[in-house]
Amino acid sequence: MINLNLIPPDKKQAIQKTFQLRNVWRWEIELSGIFLTCLFILISISHILNLNVKNTILDVSGKNGVDKLKKLEMEIKNANASITETEKIQKGQLNWSKLLLLINRDVNANINLGGIATKEYTVTVSGQASTRDDLVAFKERLDKEDCLAEVNLPLSNLVAKENLDFQIIFQIKPECLKL
Repeated sequence: MINLNLIPPDKKQAIQKTFQLRNVWRWEIELSGIFLTCLFILISISHILNLNVKNTILDVSGKNGVDKLKKLEMEIKNANASITETEKIQKGQLNWSKLLLLINRDVNANINLGGIATKEYTVTVSGQASTRDDLVAFKERLDKEDCLAEVNLPLSNLVAKENLDFQIIFQIKPECLKL
């Protein structure tokens, strides 16, 4: 196979330059298209942000906006006052559930509690015990508790041997009831 080069060298250079020029123009058009698309996107974002800022400024700067801000400010002040008041109330409260858990831990199946009454830090527990030994054991367990003091079981509660109605009076330490 024989290759014949019938195109003169000047013409061949002109064709190559034309081809290169077309490639340069195509790249230039593509890059310009990408640049214009990015520019359009940036302008659109800027326009949207400007509209949002203007709407926000109008909402805040108008009379309704000022009224809304004042109303929100008052609501926040009221909420803060309520929270402060709740904290004050909670700090002064005693946690009586700690006492109930303590008594529950010391009661066995043969002791039935009928009632618990409190006055200041004096607690009165009443109920019924199956036997005298169960009642004495209950009183001894209460004596061993660190939070309780002056556990008093009157001797009149120990008269019967079985099915004893009892009333135990003791002091609870204030630090055991604090939250």
